[in-house]
Amino acid sequence: MAERPRFLGRLALSILLALAQLNKPAWAQSGKTPHVVASSKLVSPGIGWVALMRDSDCAPANVFPPCSPMRLYWTEDNGKHWSNITPPEMSVRNIRQVFFADRIHGWMLSSDALGEETNAPFFLYSTEDAGRTWRTLVLRRPMFNMMDDYTFPTELFFSDSQHGWLLWAWGMMNSRRNYLLSTTDGGRSWKCLPDPPLGGSLQFTSSRDGWMIGTSQEDQGVPAPENDTIWKTSDGGQHWSEISLPPPADLKNESLYFRTLKFSNRREGIVFGERRLVDDQDQHLPLIWITHDGGRTWRLSKLQGPVENVSMIGSRIIRSFHDPVNYELTICKGNQTITP
Repeated sequence: MAERPRFLGRLALSILLALAQLNKPAWAQSGKTPHVVASSKLVSPGIGWVALMRDSDCAPANVFPPCSPMRLYWTEDNGKHWSNITPPEMSVRNIRQVFFADRIHGWMLSSDALGEETNAPFFLYSTEDAGRTWRTLVLRRPMFNMMDDYTFPTELFFSDSQHGWLLWAWGMMNSRRNYLLSTTDGGRSWKCLPDPPLGGSLQFTSSRDGWMIGTSQEDQGVPAPENDTIWKTSDGGQHWSEISLPPPADLKNESLYFRTLKFSNRREGIVFGERRLVDDQDQHLPLIWITHDGGRTWRLSKLQGPVENVSMIGSRIIRSFHDPVNYELTICKGNQTITP
């Protein structure tokens, strides 16, 4: 029983946010304009951030840019107390990407750029003291010879305090293209790498080893189902190669779709996906691939029951499912089931 609070603290920031509502932080006080959680993540047990969008009366919450500036909050005590760590010099309303490599090194990308806008500024803020102070860098698409409209950052990831990657995606009608920027000095300067595969869900386990869920090479540049291939790089994103995962033995009139790729360290990783019947796209059968040797070998397992998300704590597999009818979150760790 002693493990449960720590387990819950690491597993779901949604639970942490629910506890925060009970403690009434500044952004959750009754009588004030409600907020919408745009993104959130735990950095380590009990420590995490949340980006909030105010549900303003001037426009629906899904309208972009939001009417009121978004804000970034930080907790180090399981949500009992929250600090507003939004860069004071932030002059735009929208927070696009946030990433913390540890409890002090973090980066935030913000911009109000619209699809057709050219030479739009993207503000990259970086901190080395958990958001107490920030350094600012302005990025523009022409600086890296990217398409100067409808190109937006989709993934920001750092393997340590110095090595990071910023994935951008451009799309127009049935044409798509990705760009990948990298930094080796903590985000002070960036360079453009060769075009990566089409896709997303980017993760690096070291300054050289990275993984991505994307589209197979034969489908590049044409309308096709996405997220059907796992890609790997061993040189920091200079080159990518397709990785074959063992398919189900009874795979016939079905296709594989990968949803999540997560590594808890350089050796332990999972790929969460599903098999979709070609003639019934609404029927999804969840699958999980597990590696304990950094991706050299993978073991396929079928998951029983409904699954929405899969994660790892060390080598342990964590599954979760939200019941939209009863509004319950079920979390499974091995044979242990928790319903907060």
